[in-house]
Amino acid sequence: MSVSQTGNGQVRVPGAVFDVSYLIGGFFADANQYVIAQHASDYSTVTVQNPAHAGETIIAYANNFFQVWPPPPIGIPVPSQPLFQLNTGVYPGLNHLVLVGPMGLQMASRSPDLQILFAGLAPGLVGVEQLNIVIPANQGPGDWALIFSNVPPVGSCNPLKDCKETDSRPVYLPVR
Repeated sequence: MSVSQTGNGQVRVPGAVFDVSYLIGGFFADANQYVIAQHASDYSTVTVQNPAHAGETIIAYANNFFQVWPPPPIGIPVPSQPLFQLNTGVYPGLNHLVLVGPMGLQMASRSPDLQILFAGLAPGLVGVEQLNIVIPANQGPGDWALIFSNVPPVGSCNPLKDCKETDSRPVYLPVR
């Protein structure tokens, strides 16, 4: 895999560009800013043509949201055992993982925190965080912004425009 910096606060990898100007980590996204995720039921990719559905679990991939325990291997793929999970001694919780939107709204309220079934390093990959997330059973259809936040769901900033100090860069999750 080829990784390069663009010189304007972004890192480029095949098929995706990541904004590194945010203070906390970010979800991996494609060129259209849709989250890189899989359906947990069959491991197919979540796309606009194969969207997430209310009530299902998806597996989203990220970088630099949290520390794990035990200390992870460096520079080699993470083994499947032991699981390298969120270090609850450092982070009692994952702060807030929310959906905002749908995409295109100028100001949107945040959803309640999403349920996270697993947060840790993705087995078989190098330094990639995996979040197994349950889409709420009552989630409406749309292209929702998925954000990791350091502020409560009722925030003081516009989550789609000016929360760099507290939130990850929004990526979009298609739900139908």
